[in-house]
Amino acid sequence: MNYEIANRFRLIMECLIHGNFPSKTALIDFLEDKEIYISERTLERDLRALKTNFGIDYQYNRQEKGYYIEEEINSKQQISSLFHYLEMASSAQFFTKSINETSKTLNYIDFDKQHQFKGLEHLPMIIEAIQNQKTIVFTHHNFKTKKNTKYTISPIKLKAYQNRWYVIGLPLKKTEIRIFGIDRISDLQIGNKKKINLQKYENQLDLFNHIVGLDRQNKKIELIEVAFSKIQLEYLKSLPLHASQKITERTFGDRIIVEFVLAINYEFKMQLAQYGVNAVVLKPKHLRESMIKGLQETLKNYEEEV
Repeated sequence: MNYEIANRFRLIMECLIHGNFPSKTALIDFLEDKEIYISERTLERDLRALKTNFGIDYQYNRQEKGYYIEEEINSKQQISSLFHYLEMASSAQFFTKSINETSKTLNYIDFDKQHQFKGLEHLPMIIEAIQNQKTIVFTHHNFKTKKNTKYTISPIKLKAYQNRWYVIGLPLKKTEIRIFGIDRISDLQIGNKKKINLQKYENQLDLFNHIVGLDRQNKKIELIEVAFSKIQLEYLKSLPLHASQKITERTFGDRIIVEFVLAINYEFKMQLAQYGVNAVVLKPKHLRESMIKGLQETLKNYEEEV
């Protein structure tokens, strides 16, 4: 998929979600505002491609005389994943085009040195196995135990988190799905054909939609209220902490209360901690107490003489 098509798909989806039932004419006008000029026939082809290739089932509302994406049919996770894919495809094509035009392009770009995405060479083989419903066999290195263990799993999906890729799959003769960092995988091979009934693991897989990161030990989904400073709020609007994020009109002092509905885990606590004075946990009480305890222990570490 080239840059122009990926960028066009992304903008069409953005208009369908936030455009208040746009008609085909309104969609074309929206694209023209972004200096993208297409015919109605091309727009219809793009809409069909979104449905056929990516499973985005847009609907037509006769009363509003416009189109929209029904979130009950298309999960927020599915839409979010496609947005990320289209953004990556657009960016990759843009940089490739720019570098082809002038080799000096890289002199103007400073990539985060932490963004290494180790293990990328494994992605094509894992995707192939998922698509063809085959197992994968590999050796996995455990950071904690320092041990190397051989696994055979039925891969289900790939997940990116904090500049690392993970494969989610069902180990042979097991009933609980597991997560493996592909940067710790070696000797990867595609195994035998093995079809699994994903409906049996729906609840396990669905939990990923209700957590930040990867830790699934806590399965209790709760309403969380966090008061953010107005400055931090602008960053949350552009990059939500979680798909359930809802910015309310309620306040706590000079802060705005933001709601989340998710299962609290270690990664979520770490995300909250990094906001420092810009975030105050209000509810639930046990999360607030946990955050306070963590801050107290951190402060105690700094009380010791160096």
